[in-house]
Amino acid sequence: MPAARSSSDSSGGGAPLYSSRAMEATPHKDNATSKSSDPPSDDEMALVKASGQFNLISNDATAPRPAVSNDPYNYGQQLQRPGTVRPPAAFGSQSPYRQSSNNAVNNGVPPSIASSPLYRGFGDIQAKLMTAQQFVRTTPGFTDSQAQTVRHLLVGCGQDLTHFATTLITEHTKAHHQVGELRLQYEKAQNELLSRRQQISDLQDQYKSAKKEKDVALRDVEDLESRLNSCEREVKRLRQLGRSHDEKHAMKLQRLEDELKSLRVAEESNMQLVKVQETPTPKSRRFVQDDSASDEDDDNSTSKAAETARRGSFLNPTAAEFGPRSSKPDHSKEMLPLLRKYAQRTGPAMSPQDVRAYDGSNDQPRMNPRPATRMGFRGNSFSFNSGQNGSWSAMTGPLGPPHLNQSRTSGGGYKSAADTVDIDFSTLQEKTDWSADDVTIGFQRLFGMIEGLIAKHYVNEPFNESENILPMSHPETWRYILSMGLKNQTQSATHMADLLTKFHCRHWVLKRVIVDYIINRMIIPEVFFGFNPQIDEHLHALQGRMKSRAPGSNMGRPQGMERQRIVMDHAKVIRFIIEAPEGPSFKERTVAKHAQMIQEILKPLRSCVVEDEQARKGLSVVVNAAWTITTHIWTSGMTIHFYFPETGSKFAYGTMRSLNYTDTPSDQMQYQQYRIMLVITPTLSLRDDRDLDRLRTHELLKSDVLVMR
Repeated sequence: MPAARSSSDSSGGGAPLYSSRAMEATPHKDNATSKSSDPPSDDEMALVKASGQFNLISNDATAPRPAVSNDPYNYGQQLQRPGTVRPPAAFGSQSPYRQSSNNAVNNGVPPSIASSPLYRGFGDIQAKLMTAQQFVRTTPGFTDSQAQTVRHLLVGCGQDLTHFATTLITEHTKAHHQVGELRLQYEKAQNELLSRRQQISDLQDQYKSAKKEKDVALRDVEDLESRLNSCEREVKRLRQLGRSHDEKHAMKLQRLEDELKSLRVAEESNMQLVKVQETPTPKSRRFVQDDSASDEDDDNSTSKAAETARRGSFLNPTAAEFGPRSSKPDHSKEMLPLLRKYAQRTGPAMSPQDVRAYDGSNDQPRMNPRPATRMGFRGNSFSFNSGQNGSWSAMTGPLGPPHLNQSRTSGGGYKSAADTVDIDFSTLQEKTDWSADDVTIGFQRLFGMIEGLIAKHYVNEPFNESENILPMSHPETWRYILSMGLKNQTQSATHMADLLTKFHCRHWVLKRVIVDYIINRMIIPEVFFGFNPQIDEHLHALQGRMKSRAPGSNMGRPQGMERQRIVMDHAKVIRFIIEAPEGPSFKERTVAKHAQMIQEILKPLRSCVVEDEQARKGLSVVVNAAWTITTHIWTSGMTIHFYFPETGSKFAYGTMRSLNYTDTPSDQMQYQQYRIMLVITPTLSLRDDRDLDRLRTHELLKSDVLVMR
């Protein structure tokens, strides 16, 4: 069975690094020897590559070969061959000039030279010199000194002749090789010239097509200019026509006013002649006034009754407003004037990245002489609340002023994502049980990693797709972005498109997309589904029990010890999944799946220079950090609650932190009724019921938002 991969990056195999060569790098060995041998070095592999070229050269019939010298004896020249009288075999065996092909090889002459016809011709000359030497030795009349001198001269001539022949053949061979190399270089240059010519022709075709497009665009511009001029002339004509109508209307009004004046004068003159009693008010008019007044009273009483019922539901967990809502509140009408105002303004300047916020607006806030009051509310809900489409969230409801719940709050209220301290995050990996502060640090680290990922892969232009064609090219990504905006889809599309096209807002939208996916898809108990059918059935039963309403007199979800018992059983199942032998492989599959999903959502918004594999590795790191957080939360016996405020709702400084308008106090933002332009991170809290005598709610982080006024 193959070993499990250590990470999602390991490929587990692949194609061989080198294709088959003409010559093997190493001789054939058995499996045991090949497995224990060292891998080939770079020099060895270079030699293996060169061997293929060498074999091609040696097997090429068209390769240059050294020319064969003309044998004068084979071309019918008028040369006399030496006599056929050969010396005795005894003389030949004793002569140093008796050579063969084997002797030539033994004397250090290369086989290629020894086998050439030119070298064989020089061998014949040496044989003749040897014959002359033997003839001198055996012929009477020569003294020993004379014979020895002649022999030395003949031997020197033979050696010089052999050296000259070897040098000549070597130089001739080198010259042929150089000619072959020059021919190859010439062919290579010729091929490159042809490719350059093809490129030039392609560029010329592109230039012609671009020129044609330019001409078409110029004609379109001329047509548009002519249409614009005609429209301007039509507008002028309509203005003149409207002005003439206004003048005529004014003249008619003047004549009517003159007639009214004349009628009033005539009426006054008639009233002086006849005494008329004061006319009473008609009853119908009084009835109309009474009806309108009663309608206003009914509206006021209805609104007051609704307000009273809403305030009463704040402290009633069974009220409809307290539980999950079927749909988001519609703030479209309230946001419409603010959206128009914001679209006409220039966005605030960006602040340094370490602050992770905007600079404040240059406009100085108008100070309110009345003292500021804390109007924020705490978020609280039951765990395992299921929203729309099976998404897990914690719907929050105002539970009164914070000082009433301060005894149950750890740390005295929500923290801000910017309230960080210098903490070694590596120590969290070594801890088995996390506290509320550890969970806060984990989320701060996760949000920081998301910001770093966006800064590396999603802010450098150009991008894969333009924001203008995103709804048509990638409708799934566009619908996901619209779900974070207003309820009215048309206004939400305009609003989110405006945020994406602004450089100082685009990265916040991308952060919201990643945070929204991780919170709604990974920081939930459903992330552990898929381990095996038995565990999935057990988890489904526990989570269904938390969401169900038990029959009987005590209607509602489990409370107190019964609820905490279910939470602890759920934590034991999650711990079993993590500690099981199949736990690492299940983690790898889950991390790879969610990283792939986020990559597909953000691919059109990614920089073009970032490859898919590079983006997947960065997202895998972020998703792995989210997996660490969710496993520590759901094995601790506590439950996580989160809440994304609605876009367009009013700012509440008790649970929100503004990333722009930082020079305006948060309470002033709430008092002046600033509106939320974009929600980036949710409000996070932990419910700890492990000690029933001290029920605590740890308020972890505020919601980071962008506001408008």
